[in-house]
Amino acid sequence: MLYALAQANGKPVPRNRLYRDVWGYEMLAGDRSVDVFVRKLRQKLRRAIPDRTYVQTHYGVGYRFEPGAPD
Repeated sequence: MLYALAQANGKPVPRNRLYRDVWGYEMLAGDRSVDVFVRKLRQKLRRAIPDRTYVQTHYGVGYRFEPGAPD
């Protein structure tokens, strides 16, 4: 998940594209797997580096990774 977000070079990645890139097939309607994995990824990153927020939500678009983003 982190690799797929980082490959986008700071651009928002739609949830369905993340699903396809990470799991290799199309996301079913109503599937929340991406959201769950993003939440877990954020928790792990927060434990490692608590003063930064690396994964941002772009409502209606998807998620974005920004390595230098302050809270």
